[in-house]
Amino acid sequence: MKSRQTYFSILGIEPTTDQQKIKRAYRKKAMASHPDRNPSPDAEARFIEITEAYEILSGQVSTPNQGPVVKTAEEVRQEKIRKARERFKDLKSREEQKEAEYFKEITTGFKWRIFKIGAIYCVIINLLLIIDFMVDREALMVQEPEGFNVIQGTITVDNETFYVNNPNYWRTKFRPIKVNKSFFFNDTKSISLLVAPPKKYDPENPITRKREFFLYDHFQQDTFYARGSVYDLFPFPHLFLFVPLILIFYKRPNFRFSLWRIISIWAIIPFALILTFWQGRIFYLIGLL
Repeated sequence: MKSRQTYFSILGIEPTTDQQKIKRAYRKKAMASHPDRNPSPDAEARFIEITEAYEILSGQVSTPNQGPVVKTAEEVRQEKIRKARERFKDLKSREEQKEAEYFKEITTGFKWRIFKIGAIYCVIINLLLIIDFMVDREALMVQEPEGFNVIQGTITVDNETFYVNNPNYWRTKFRPIKVNKSFFFNDTKSISLLVAPPKKYDPENPITRKREFFLYDHFQQDTFYARGSVYDLFPFPHLFLFVPLILIFYKRPNFRFSLWRIISIWAIIPFALILTFWQGRIFYLIGLL
């Protein structure tokens, strides 16, 4: 008769009274040694041994069958294989039933309705942000923005930092900056700089300076988005905001669906809420509507 320590060794775990841990170890070992999956010659014997260990450690039988052998060795082996397969099939069936019940619980009722509301909310905010990325309000001209930093190559406007990798801009005397505001949320999303100063441009002459304000859009310019903003990271945050809606239409009883549902609840939907209230965006939107 084998000791309990031996049965634990067969399942590959330390001695424990945790039945869930024993069941997980059995299922893992049984899946690897199942004769239908493993073509190895000793797979059947190993499968029987694993099932026997699980039955003993789970308390389904107190000791292995030690009674007199009244069948041939082959008949005994086939009987053990049959019982082992039935045991494995029964365990797998119960787990599939639990998974089906869990899937039904998370895709019906009050929790699912709340999830769908959150998904629709993400889509609405996302569409507004996409439109904001593409459409500007009336641009503003700034002569001397705060945070003008030549050494690090950055400019700060309205607490947004812009990295300007236009060497021509830094080589010439400071020129006005066009500040682009988003249409719905009034974000300072980008700035535009002239690639090169216009001909006969004199920064000390107020007349030519004023002329550039009016003719700015007629010159070639570079646009730089606020570093780390949703406009700078476009379209990656916007793609993730569509995930909850995709889950509504393509729900499947599998691990990937459950994982993305959890990510949506704890990351994507809260991210949409943060974007809504960050820097008072919602108040600009309400004022616009």
